[in-house]
Amino acid sequence: MRFLLLLLLLALSTWVRAEDLAPELAPLAAKYKADITALTDEQTAAVTKAKQQYVTALDEAAKTAAGSNNRKALEAIAHEKEALNFPEAAVEPYPDLPLSLQTMRKSYLAATERAAAAFAPRIQMLNDEYLRALKFLEVKAVTNPELAKQIAIEKANLTSHAPAASLSERLINTTWKWWGTETITFLPGGKARWSYSNHDSFTWKQTRSNKIEGTTEKGGVFSITFSPNFTTGKLLEDKKPERDVELLKRD
Repeated sequence: MRFLLLLLLLALSTWVRAEDLAPELAPLAAKYKADITALTDEQTAAVTKAKQQYVTALDEAAKTAAGSNNRKALEAIAHEKEALNFPEAAVEPYPDLPLSLQTMRKSYLAATERAAAAFAPRIQMLNDEYLRALKFLEVKAVTNPELAKQIAIEKANLTSHAPAASLSERLINTTWKWWGTETITFLPGGKARWSYSNHDSFTWKQTRSNKIEGTTEKGGVFSITFSPNFTTGKLLEDKKPERDVELLKRD
């Protein structure tokens, strides 16, 4: 599912209000919005059950971990619950997530993917139908500039909203301050180039919606948690104190 629901809500939120539309266009726009809303509600319901089952399992596991004073498991469960609040799920489970939750997690993620696969063609069908109706209405708008303007806006709304890129996609070919004058450039395939050696010797992977973890050229480990605006971040490298990183360049 990832960005599908967010995409639909974003598209609907930017639509011209029905009462402001020309009478020729208003019924078409209202029908399209109603159809999309109904489909979104249907998809949400399809995912909610699986999500609630997983949340319940997380809560039960947290009680068990608390009873045995398993702090690592408690931290992993807390991070996993936090990840559910983001449009995109963590690429991999948080370290130390109890094995008893692995199957439930896979079931939940599989349910979201099935929902996306099932509903995406239906959404595209509604978009195509509305676009055909708008093109047909354009003929009547030749002598009506206001109607033509509104049709153009509706068509732009249909085509301009693309799913937001994941953190992994946004990171590729960006360069960040690493330490002093040293920089790191994130490359495709989970590689990164360290300016000090100019080798593609770092590795990295996304572990949460706003976090990556990886290894350095010298065999150390690091993690970066990025700010919401994707311009700064907090870097933890081995056992060194936390330090700030900042975006320097996008290629």
